[in-house]
Amino acid sequence: RLEVPLALDCQPLVDKAYFEVLIRVANARLDENAARVARLWQRLREALTFQGPDVADSAEPWVLLCPQSLARPVKLALEERQWLDESRKMQPLAEGSQEEELRD
Repeated sequence: RLEVPLALDCQPLVDKAYFEVLIRVANARLDENAARVARLWQRLREALTFQGPDVADSAEPWVLLCPQSLARPVKLALEERQWLDESRKMQPLAEGSQEEELRD
């Protein structure tokens, strides 16, 4: 985290060389974070890619559990990445159903 005062009352507090160093440090941190996000999406893609027979032919259903408050954002993100299709759908889990069994 960079919290550095660079000016006070519209007057620079640091010279140009120091300011350029701060820019390089901040840009390096942005690059690191972008790489982390890219790795996260790659790992999610790998984890969510079904390897085997068609999901519709599978005896075991795929279930994605998330808090109700996140259901819509998760669904929109999966649709945006074209992961939800006719063989993979989201639906609410009925209260008292197999939720406890699925968590084990």
